[in-house]
Amino acid sequence: GGYKLMANPNIVQTTSIEGVTTQSIPDVAGPGGNYLVPRLAPVASDKVYKVNTLFVTNINTTTDYECTVYHYIANNSGSGSSSARLAANVVVPAKSNIVIVSGDNPVYLREGDYIAGFSNVVSTLTYTISYEIIS
Repeated sequence: GGYKLMANPNIVQTTSIEGVTTQSIPDVAGPGGNYLVPRLAPVASDKVYKVNTLFVTNINTTTDYECTVYHYIANNSGSGSSSARLAANVVVPAKSNIVIVSGDNPVYLREGDYIAGFSNVVSTLTYTISYEIIS
């Protein structure tokens, strides 16, 4: 089969920008992880998601945990799908948080893309994500 270029809506001439902040406590380990952005399925064909912030919080008072966050790219420069790790096995110390994505370095998601994450011990870390849905 041939390669199909995914839609890339013009974000200069938008009809809608919706701001969203959400949290997730991944209960699935390993590469499957849990969807963080969008929450249930990859980005739809008529939208672009701009991820402004993503941070991970560990509220445990004594135990460090590890987080992994990856960006699934549906069609990476015409070469098919791939996953790029934004953070891999990064230690989140007890009683602290770490920033994975900041407003200074946003991440854009196009059709078919998503960001997912997991912890080395399920249901331990809280992922907070702030993003814009642009259409």
